[in-house]
Amino acid sequence: MLFLLTPAMPVCNKSVHQESGNDSHDECRFRWAEKKLQCRTFRNNRSTKLEYRNTMKLHTTPTQQYQTITGYETDSVEINAIVYQHSLIVLPEIKPVSWPVNRFAELTEASFEQVLAHQPDVVILGTGAKQQFVHPRLIQALTAKRIGVESMDSQAACRTYNILMAEGRKVALALIMEQA
Repeated sequence: MLFLLTPAMPVCNKSVHQESGNDSHDECRFRWAEKKLQCRTFRNNRSTKLEYRNTMKLHTTPTQQYQTITGYETDSVEINAIVYQHSLIVLPEIKPVSWPVNRFAELTEASFEQVLAHQPDVVILGTGAKQQFVHPRLIQALTAKRIGVESMDSQAACRTYNILMAEGRKVALALIMEQA
């Protein structure tokens, strides 16, 4: 589940309006016009001054039915609260698939054929603790089908996957978990 943070609207104390005889909130709207925030009525019996509060609201995004990265460590990744400690391919609409690659040096053309079978628009390759670039001949089958491949360290790959997945893109995350 992803949460998006958005600033909430400021609130004012209605007693200020009762003292001035003005119930229209014009003073509140004028004071906050530059920030484009609206005023809402807030009852506070102890205060007679105008009171503003900024808070954050959490909004869920509609990604709960998808495979979302919910956490990662150097040797594992958590997808929808399930921890995986082996290399895998993650796509938004299907369960993670085991990927038989234990180290970056073991990548072959056949490694990427398993990714190609899912026909993604873009492949995010998580290469472990540090970013490594894959040789173009290994991803030739993907580029021939106009499927982009981006290499990055595994933590950045997880974050990028979540963003692209939330945007509705057909993205595949090929994640290498180095085994000792």
